Amino acid sequence: MKFTDINAALNWMNQESNPIQREGIEKIYYAMNYLGNPQKGLKVIQVTGTNGKGSTTAFLKNLFAGAGLKVGTFTSPHIEKFNERISYAGHDISDADLLRLMPLIYDLNEHMAQTKYGRLVFFEIYTCLLFLYFHEKQPDVCLIEVGIGGLNDCTNVVDAQYAVITTVALDHVDKLGDTVEAVAYQKAGIIKRGAQVFIGQLPASSVAVVEAKVEEEGAKLYQYGHEFGTLPMTLSLENGSKFTYWNDLGMEKEEFRLSMLGQHQMHNAAIALMVFQHWMYDQGIELHKEKMAQDLLTTHWQGRMEKISDQPLIFIDGAHNEAGLEALKQVVETYLIDRQVTILFAGLNRKNQSAHLQILDLFPASQIYIAPFDHHESYSQAEWQNLVNEDPNPNLHVIGDWAEFIDQFEGENNQVLLVTGSLYFISQVRQYILHGLRN
Repeated sequence: MKFTDINAALNWMNQESNPIQREGIEKIYYAMNYLGNPQKGLKVIQVTGTNGKGSTTAFLKNLFAGAGLKVGTFTSPHIEKFNERISYAGHDISDADLLRLMPLIYDLNEHMAQTKYGRLVFFEIYTCLLFLYFHEKQPDVCLIEVGIGGLNDCTNVVDAQYAVITTVALDHVDKLGDTVEAVAYQKAGIIKRGAQVFIGQLPASSVAVVEAKVEEEGAKLYQYGHEFGTLPMTLSLENGSKFTYWNDLGMEKEEFRLSMLGQHQMHNAAIALMVFQHWMYDQGIELHKEKMAQDLLTTHWQGRMEKISDQPLIFIDGAHNEAGLEALKQVVETYLIDRQVTILFAGLNRKNQSAHLQILDLFPASQIYIAPFDHHESYSQAEWQNLVNEDPNPNLHVIGDWAEFIDQFEGENNQVLLVTGSLYFISQVRQYILHGLRN
């Protein structure tokens, strides 16, 4: 089938459904085989983690591009346009390329409908597009961000010889399990035979799970705090973060700066530096410390403590789980402690919003406003009110219209508005403030 425009193609993707639920990725292997196995032969760094995988991928993208390499990236979700999810050499995939490739996926899905697996759904379709596009472009390095978990994720059909696990915490418990050990097992599923494995600061019980998988696969482990690490130096809203980085590759107390705020971003940057250095050494490519420093400093990631307005001062941050909110709380305590902070939050009904409110209660914020937003999984205003009624915090309020609230926020007397929660909500707020668009 030939799609007439990109909206028709994306609508088709979103509407494809499949009642058949199967554990594992046998279905995607079948689809890849039908397409001629475009995932084979790619040079891949696969990135997973409860939090931090997007920022770590952004740092890696800038570092590799700064070294003159053609970089392919695969991330999710998008903030403004679907095309952001797949990029090559600094450019998002074009509508023309999507329209050219989509009929191949349509034909594949008509075939899949006749098999025991049934049709591909949105993320599976999107993954097939990724591999078809990268097979054509053959990037020097492919940065592939896992969707959920790792072991059973669609992206795990690729033979990645560099595996990155940024963090492990509870999230998507219905799919990954309700203990950090269970989550770690799923994320360690991306570790392939003989791979190099890079992990951030994980709970000790999670490290043990990863170590067992590393040993099983004959892989090599590099752990934050052991083979590499950071020491924070200065932190300020105006100048970002300055830190010392060290590793076992000869970098002893090298100083770097980040524009991205938060000690967790130093952690993510350290992981990216370690992966980048090992990849470059393995390829026999010379490193230039000054260029690396510049590439880290100029890295930005949409929707992650992103300033989208100066007057009034407004930041957005997609802290959509408990670990993300804890990291954001630390950012507020470090960078905004001398400001009068107002929080606007929205989230999905498949997340533990009671736990999220308990963390928000601990923020040094003057007022916290909770709102529904335009998403089929958003809490309604009444559902939010029921939760808030059970919370003793007198500064917690439920509102009906987040856009009207933003319009009325004046930001006087050292005030700052911090918008956080679901990345889908952050996307809508970003488009509304920057482009005047509302879903």
